[in-house]
Amino acid sequence: MNDHTLQERDFTVIRDDADWYRESSISREFNFLSRQRTTTTEFLLWNKKQSSTSTSVAVTIDNFRDIEGQEEIARAHRQLVLLGGKPPALDEVLDRLPKARLAPKA
Repeated sequence: MNDHTLQERDFTVIRDDADWYRESSISREFNFLSRQRTTTTEFLLWNKKQSSTSTSVAVTIDNFRDIEGQEEIARAHRQLVLLGGKPPALDEVLDRLPKARLAPKA
């Protein structure tokens, strides 16, 4: 999306037959400046016979520090860098203190 934000999206067709079409999509946006992951889940249900549609959307926002497994954040960070993005350093994003910044032992 930009130098500090990566978006990933997955689509799944749950059912497609003569009467119904159901689809879901999950979008994850990793913003390395705000240190947040936004997950948007969308469901589409379409009744082909009645030409009616129903859509629902759910959005959750998680701070990086509240995400138990940080591997997902590290993977998204690597992917953004590979795409040419310039996010803050991963240690900074994950609130890790570099060893050089630790106070010396008394």
